[in-house]
Amino acid sequence: MAPILCRVTTKVKDRLVENRNMVKSWIQRATAATVAQWIAAISLVVAPALGQNSPSLKLLREFETTTVFFEQFEIGEKLVAMHDPAIATELLPWLSHQDRHLRANAAYVIARYGDKRGFDAPCEILRDRSDRPEGQGSIGPISVLTSGNDPDETSN
Repeated sequence: MAPILCRVTTKVKDRLVENRNMVKSWIQRATAATVAQWIAAISLVVAPALGQNSPSLKLLREFETTTVFFEQFEIGEKLVAMHDPAIATELLPWLSHQDRHLRANAAYVIARYGDKRGFDAPCEILRDRSDRPEGQGSIGPISVLTSGNDPDETSN
C-alpha cells in the first residue's frame, strides 16, 4: 500500500507545484502590465512641454503647416534629430489625420521616439480598404490579386 500512496502524493505535489507556477506567472504578467501603465501615465504627466521660442516648436509648426508629404518627411527627420521628447506628444493627434501620407509621416516621427503608437499607425494604413480621396492612391497592388482582375489579361 505504501507505493500507491507515495505515487498519489507525488501526483498531488506535482499538481500543486504546477498550479503555483501558473499563479506566479499570472501575477508577474499582471504586475508587468500595471507597471507599464503607470510608466505611461507618469510620462504623460511629466512630459516636457515645448517652450514658446524653442527651435523644436518652430520646426513642429513647420511640420504641421507643410502639406506636401515628402517635404514634411524631411522636416520630420529634423524633428527626430532634435531629440526632444515633447515632439512625440505634440504629434499624437496627427495619428488620426485624414491624409494617410501626412499621418504616416507623423507616425514615423513618433515611432523614432520609441512610442508604440507610431508603429501601429502604418499597419492600420495598410489594412485600410476604404475609398480614398483623390491623390491618396488606390487600395494597392494586393487588391488586384484578390479581385480576380488581371491587369495583364487583354480582352478580345
